Amino acid sequence: MASHLITLKDWSGDDIRQVVQEGIALKQDPTRGRGALTHRTLALLFQKTSTRTRCSGEIGMSQLGGQAIYLDWRASNFGLADLGDEIRVLSSYVDFIVARLLHHEDLKTVAAAASVPVMNGCCDRYHPLQILADLQTVQEKLGRLEGVRLTYAGVHNNVAEADYVYTDTWLDMEYFDNPDFAEEKERRLALLRPYQLNRSVLEGVDALIMHCLPAHRGYEIEGELIDDPRSVLFDQAENRLHSQKAALLKLA
Repeated sequence: MASHLITLKDWSGDDIRQVVQEGIALKQDPTRGRGALTHRTLALLFQKTSTRTRCSGEIGMSQLGGQAIYLDWRASNFGLADLGDEIRVLSSYVDFIVARLLHHEDLKTVAAAASVPVMNGCCDRYHPLQILADLQTVQEKLGRLEGVRLTYAGVHNNVAEADYVYTDTWLDMEYFDNPDFAEEKERRLALLRPYQLNRSVLEGVDALIMHCLPAHRGYEIEGELIDDPRSVLFDQAENRLHSQKAALLKLA
């Protein structure tokens, strides 16, 4: 049975620390891992749009000596046929699958049907590849993971002094400008506006600022904070490449 990365709940602390350290090593030495996945192929099966996850997969596989193919759900038969059947076919062609799907239950179907490692590229419940990049960023900046205080500002969360403060978009990107979600958008903006990360809230606080991107400047985070010296947003984004390569190498 293939090993998967559907949620980090299935990985041990040692597994996670190994990938974090390998991601840092890959970042420090661009030649590390070169050729490790020669003649291997990664399929990127996406129902949702992507920048970081897709680029990390395609570029990361190239740097490791392999290749990646991108499959838009809407331009394939995945939306027409039995999902398990299609995954069994795809597994016979490729060595890894990154699936970025709308529903976690579909990720479970993919993992059960696949004969190759499956990585969750983001669903409605988990985004383990983002978390690995976040942990790598924390390790790089503080030199440790143990004892770190991270405060997430968003739904059902507040902002308090910590080593890191973290926020994300209040509405999924694909819904932000969708007129069908206009009412829900206004409801969330009214509810969450008091919890915006801004210069006033973080005045006198040394905590580093995180956001998994893409961001809506002026909504969940004040635009000026994205470019603030305390911001590590773009370190996070870069580390998506290195941590995803590390995860691929572990699963290989």
